[in-house]
Amino acid sequence: MTTRTIESRVVFRHPFRLPGMGGLQPPGTYALTTDQEELCGVSFITYRNVAVFLRLPAIGTVSLEVREVPINLDDLDASLRADRAVPVPCVLFAPHSS
Repeated sequence: MTTRTIESRVVFRHPFRLPGMGGLQPPGTYALTTDQEELCGVSFITYRNVAVFLRLPAIGTVSLEVREVPINLDDLDASLRADRAVPVPCVLFAPHSS
C-alpha cells in the first residue's frame, strides 16, 4: 500500500482552540501534516487521510517545545470558518496635511 505525507500551512487571524490542544493558541501560521494512504481496488488513484497533525507553536514563534498534535479535519475546518467570520479591523490612513 502506498502512503504519502502532505505538508501545508493554515493561518489563524485570531486566537483559537481545537479539541486535544489543551488551551487557547495564538494567531499565526501553523504547519499542517497530513498522512494519506492509497485506496486500492478503484480504477483511478485516490487517497484517504489516515492522520492529520498541527504543529505547535506557530511558525516563527520562539519556543522550547515543538510538538505535533493530532487533529480532526472537521474541527479544523470549523475553527477556520469561525476565524474568518470575525471581522478584521480596517485602519484607514488619512494623508498628512501641513
